[in-house]
Amino acid sequence: MDWRRDGHAVALRREAGRWSPASRQLVIVDEASLADTRTLAVVVDQVQAAGAKVLLVGDHLQRGSVDAGGAFGMLARRGPTAELTSLRRFRHPWEARASLQLRRGQSAALDAYDAHGAFVGGAREQVLDAALRGYLAAAAEGRVAVLQAADNRTVRELNAMTRADGVRLGAVSTGGVELHDGLVAGVGDRVVTRRNHRRLHTPDGFVRNGNLWDVVAVRGDGALRVRPADAAGRTDEGAAVVLPAAYVAENVELGYATSTARTQGMTVDETHTLAAPGMGREDLCVAMSRGRERNRVYVVTDGADDECLPASPSVATSYRDVLDGILATSHAETTATETWESYHPSEPAPLPVPTLRAPHDYTWSAPPAYAAPTATPVHRPPAPSR
Repeated sequence: MDWRRDGHAVALRREAGRWSPASRQLVIVDEASLADTRTLAVVVDQVQAAGAKVLLVGDHLQRGSVDAGGAFGMLARRGPTAELTSLRRFRHPWEARASLQLRRGQSAALDAYDAHGAFVGGAREQVLDAALRGYLAAAAEGRVAVLQAADNRTVRELNAMTRADGVRLGAVSTGGVELHDGLVAGVGDRVVTRRNHRRLHTPDGFVRNGNLWDVVAVRGDGALRVRPADAAGRTDEGAAVVLPAAYVAENVELGYATSTARTQGMTVDETHTLAAPGMGREDLCVAMSRGRERNRVYVVTDGADDECLPASPSVATSYRDVLDGILATSHAETTATETWESYHPSEPAPLPVPTLRAPHDYTWSAPPAYAAPTATPVHRPPAPSR
C-alpha cells in the first residue's frame, strides 16, 4: 500500500469538503455578470442539491462573460432585485453622479467628465505615451494606479513601453526570460500570474490567477524568483516564491498594464485608460469607476485600427466623437431565452432535447434555463461600499 498516495488523497478529499456547500448555507457569487451561464447553472445545481441558497451580486451593466453569458443580466432585468444606491468609492461627489449616468449610457456623463479634464485625445502613439506618463507619475508619488485598455493587443503594447522605460532608467535589467505574452521579464519587472497553482505556497495560501509580483532573481533554467508586489521593501524572504520555468512560459505575463476585464471589481487611487473606436460602454464604465481620486481616459482619434477594420478608412475625428460612439455601443450579451422571445414573441421557447445515452443511464440534468432562476440576484451600481 502506498501510504503517501493515500494520505494525499485524504488531504484532497478534506480540502474538497471545505468548499462543498452544506444545508442552510448562503453561497455568494461576486461580480456575477462575469460568470458564464453554464458555470452559474452548475453552481446553482450543486448549491440547490445541498439545500443551500445562491446570492448573485454584481452589475449587469458592466462587462459580461467571455463565454456564453447573459444569465445574470436576464435575472436582474426580470427581477425582483435588491439594489444598492449609495456610492462611497469616489472622493468627488460629481464623479459618483457621473458614474451612474455613464452606466446608463447618458451623454451627460461625458459632459461632466469633460468639464473636469478627464479626457485626452490624440493620435495613437501620442495617447499611449500620455497614458504611460500619467501612470508612472502616479506610481512615483506613491499612489496605486491602474494602466488599462479594453483589448489585449494594447495591453501588451503598454507593457512593452513600460518595461522599456524601466530599462532606460536602470530600474529593470535588460535581459531576462520570455513570458507567455512574448515579452521579456528581468530583475525589477512587475509580472502577473495567470493560473492558480496550489502547490506553490505563499504566506496567504498559494499562487493565484491575477496575483502581481516583482521579479527579484532570474534563474538559469528560466524560473523566476518573485516577491508579492505589495511587499516592496520587505526583508522577509518567506514572502518570496520561485515560479518554475514551465509555469513562467505558459502562465506569466508582464503586469504593468491590464485589461478592463481584469480590473472589474478593483479599487485603486487612480486609473489611466486607453480608449479607441470599437470599445463598448461597458468597458468604459468599468474603466471610469475604479479610481477613488482620479480617472483619466486617453482617446485615440486618428481612426480605427487598420488591423481590425482593413476595409475602413482611417479618418481623424474628435475625442468627443469617439466617446459618443463608445457610449452608443453595447457589448452586452442576451441569453438564448431572451433572444427567442425577441424574435418569436408569440411562440413558447422550445425545450431542449436530452442527449441519448447508454440504455442503463437515463439520468438527465436540467438545462441552465431551469437552474438559473433559482438564484437571487442583487444588483449594484459600479462603485458600492465594500
